[in-house]
Amino acid sequence: MDRIPEIFIVCSGLGHIHRGYETFTRQCYDALKCEGSCHLKLFKGAGPDDSVETRVPILPRTHLLTRLAGKMVFSNGYAIEQVSFGVSLIPFLWRSQPDVVYFSDRELGAMLWYWRKLSKQKFKLLFSNGGPAPPPFPRWDHIHQVSPEHYEEGLRAGVEPAKQTLVPYGCAVPRQPRILPAEEKTAVRRRLGLPDDKAIVLSVGMISRVHKRMDYVVRELSRIPEPRPYLVLLGQFVGSETRKVIDMAHELLGSAGVRIASVPPEEVQDYYLGADVFVLASLTEGFGRVFVEAQSLGLSCIAHDYITTRYVLSDNRYLGDLRRPGALVELLYRALESKNDVSLRIARHRDMFERFSWERLAPQYAAMLRRVALSERTTELQETENHEPVDGCDSDLQSCSTIAQGH
Repeated sequence: MDRIPEIFIVCSGLGHIHRGYETFTRQCYDALKCEGSCHLKLFKGAGPDDSVETRVPILPRTHLLTRLAGKMVFSNGYAIEQVSFGVSLIPFLWRSQPDVVYFSDRELGAMLWYWRKLSKQKFKLLFSNGGPAPPPFPRWDHIHQVSPEHYEEGLRAGVEPAKQTLVPYGCAVPRQPRILPAEEKTAVRRRLGLPDDKAIVLSVGMISRVHKRMDYVVRELSRIPEPRPYLVLLGQFVGSETRKVIDMAHELLGSAGVRIASVPPEEVQDYYLGADVFVLASLTEGFGRVFVEAQSLGLSCIAHDYITTRYVLSDNRYLGDLRRPGALVELLYRALESKNDVSLRIARHRDMFERFSWERLAPQYAAMLRRVALSERTTELQETENHEPVDGCDSDLQSCSTIAQGH
């Protein structure tokens, strides 16, 4: 009988941070834990633990002392959290001797690479490139690419096909569509305190001007004369960046024309159900799980036109050059014309279920994990021949975290 590989699935933010990485890690473990071809253990930064789910002590990125420590080494609290998580993970690595460590955070990956080099352990490093990180990938044995755009980028950079696997992000897409009739949608809006006499435009992501470009969404909505759609921005607050978006929104749309909030993950679905159109203005994404969440509930999606949005949204899309002023407004008018077309909403759900549901993708994930676990080490020669760590990562753990952050 074939040996059952042991896989560590690790994420320091799981249990206390709500982003794409954490959601993916939780769903991936839940989808595969009973599959049988691999033995999985989940390691997280917060929450209850048991024989297969372990809470690892960390210095949380949001703690004041962690942020101060990050500044002292020219880094940030997030990088410090990753290094602290990696250090706390070492006893488990040593005791269990896993075949594969599956991770999404680059800082943690650098820490694990360095520990493996020092300890001579044989576990393989499987990196899920949802960020995405640019190639090449000298530290890690295998790269899980979640979109064709980044798989092809890896090939062009010389990453061997055998070192990459293309499997899209799995998402929690229900088998049956959930399309609310008008009266139930109105009830959802009233429960959330949203207006029921306006179209509602929703965007989900970090509330900032940098990556998710929430300021662009606000400016575009302000171009529409009253009565304009009501705007809802949901996501993680990031200090002064979030405050600038809030101030701009209140100035341009009025406090009665917008809601900006950070809500628990279980509440986000209600906002999808109450909305008419979903918008994400970022110019690049590793995948964009929020697109799948929105379309699986029937919403039309507006996004910047590039390879990954074409791939994820397929034919059910409203794409344009969102660098251009006025582009979002034009797409929004088009999307709102079909907001009540039930057949289109059902088609969007079916497309997301067939391509991105865990029910369809779990076997591909299990096959990838097992294939990596049973393969030969691909970085062993490089590690034994090179005396200096790649990318300049030296023996000082603080330097390692700083360099890893910029990798």
